[in-house]
Amino acid sequence: MAKVTAKVASSAANSGSMLNWIGILILAIVVFGGLLIVAGNLISAPTQLPYFADTNAPVPAVFTSAIGQQGQLTAQNIAQLAGSHLSNSSQFKATYSGALYVKPSGVLGYISTINSPIQVNESKYLGNLKFSVDASSLPILGDGKVYYIGQPNATYVCLNLNQSAISSGNAGAVLLGSRNVTCSKSGSLAGLNMSELTTFNLALLSQFGMQLSYQSPYQSTYNGQGCTFVYGSMSQPQSNGTGQFQMCISDIYYLPLSIGITLQSSQIKASIMLNETSIGNNTLESGTVLLPGPVVG
Repeated sequence: MAKVTAKVASSAANSGSMLNWIGILILAIVVFGGLLIVAGNLISAPTQLPYFADTNAPVPAVFTSAIGQQGQLTAQNIAQLAGSHLSNSSQFKATYSGALYVKPSGVLGYISTINSPIQVNESKYLGNLKFSVDASSLPILGDGKVYYIGQPNATYVCLNLNQSAISSGNAGAVLLGSRNVTCSKSGSLAGLNMSELTTFNLALLSQFGMQLSYQSPYQSTYNGQGCTFVYGSMSQPQSNGTGQFQMCISDIYYLPLSIGITLQSSQIKASIMLNETSIGNNTLESGTVLLPGPVVG
């Protein structure tokens, strides 16, 4: 483990940036995988994205009215709809299950392939909002947990890795210290606004140099629930990275019922996929107000 940490620390120093263009994959890679943040490039894994058939029903007016001047229903438009629903809901809860796949190659070949289940939970009770991600099978790291908690008078980021090492870009120190969950009174991690994750805002990818090209949205279904399917391609010209993204957005809650991203470069192939397992307007207050660990720092 010491040799791996030393190699990662050296690679991180050469990369000049811990975050690079991982974007939404921060949910499982940036936060959980300091060992992989030196990658710089991600791309399509050998997993196919789920297929969503066009039902030929009209796209709901709430989505068409959100289409911007360029005639596209963009990630930012969708995030604004989701944020508005969350703000106007006194209670809400959604759970997701999925998988993260990352296969390094080239100079990163010494890092183990990740093939981990992921659980995502989001709940709101009055002014309290909690968003969490748990990746349960990460090489060396084991179980990775991250939380964003928004309360009326404060926001917190909690995780079971060294937060200061992540924020400073010190990949080699990410594993140091206790693996117990601790919290900081902050709304960001490594410069990323964590509240944007609560709306699954793919516009975050632009922060890492990613460009999204959208296709026309259409109506589909997921487990009998109507959803608006938004999809397109991704590119990162600086590193010749390419990929695809797709979301089927609930016509009622404006959050994704299914979301998938595949990314690829000469160094890494990766994908993250999440599917809703329950969603509705009922939750318990205790599930949103309790911090998962002590506040430190």
